[in-house]
Amino acid sequence: MSIRTTLVAALLLLLVIGAGCGGSEHARPGRAARATIPTLPLLLTKAPRDSVAHFPCPKVQRTTIDMESCIERRILALNARVDKLLRTTWGNSHDPVARRYFARAQRDWVAWVRDECTYNSGSWTDPADPHGYVGGSEAPVLFGDCMANMTASRLRELHRAAAIRH
Repeated sequence: MSIRTTLVAALLLLLVIGAGCGGSEHARPGRAARATIPTLPLLLTKAPRDSVAHFPCPKVQRTTIDMESCIERRILALNARVDKLLRTTWGNSHDPVARRYFARAQRDWVAWVRDECTYNSGSWTDPADPHGYVGGSEAPVLFGDCMANMTASRLRELHRAAAIRH
């Protein structure tokens, strides 16, 4: 067996052993938890430059732009409330493992809500008509309404969880 073949075999063995020791999410007895420092995923609280939230939100909404503007403003306000509660909860937890789970749960929630609202509103483009939503012109309004409702629900969940932990 050549030196090169031996080195390749040893490297493959190390990779296989390393892959098998990837670790569980829970610390094993006698072992410390992974030393990763999680970051707190916050929600968008300021409208991007090209957002419809910069349009006026009239009391009587007659167009989809009016509706989108009002819903987007509501979402941003709800996001600010959620972020405030996230920061408080984060500040009260000094356990890095708990923070990791909390951060992952929040990231997963954001992805789930985006996908759920996209699905429910039909707010994806049809390959046959790349300038139109599958759900029609009302899709962005339905998407925004879904996002607002789900974010309000998340806010209630976070309040309940904070009350339980204290």
